[in-house]
Amino acid sequence: MKSYIISIICIGVIGSIITLLAPEGEGGGLGKHVRLAIGCAVILTCISPLGELIRGLSELDLGDLVPEVNEGELEEYESIFGESYAAAELSSLKEGITAMLEERYGVERSECRVEVIATRDDTGSLALKRIFITLYGSAIWQDTGEIERYFGGLLDCEIVTAIG
Repeated sequence: MKSYIISIICIGVIGSIITLLAPEGEGGGLGKHVRLAIGCAVILTCISPLGELIRGLSELDLGDLVPEVNEGELEEYESIFGESYAAAELSSLKEGITAMLEERYGVERSECRVEVIATRDDTGSLALKRIFITLYGSAIWQDTGEIERYFGGLLDCEIVTAIG
């Protein structure tokens, strides 16, 4: 660290001396170019430890820091991840249906509630079984049969609408 600081100071002092000796002419003359070169040299000296850091990180062995995962833990992690993914998928589906109710039928978000029932099929994918749409407030005047037909055709599952 000491040699690094000394290098920066030396380059700064030598650069200052060279800048003072450089001839000044129209538009800054040679002095302008010398200052640019000295500035680049100082910057390169300042960032030179980054190269060593990157080389050191590439040689770093993380084997001791990353624990081994046995088969039982792996299945547990996959299960947790799968459940989280499924919950996010269902939440996104609910949000999409709510947005479509608002856009297509003019139903305010506060005037409807969407619940989704799904199971896993043989491949592990989510299979939609039933979607419950409950309408409140002024949304109760919507044509529930039309809503059921639209979403039933779109999602290929049973749609149940109710007035709440």
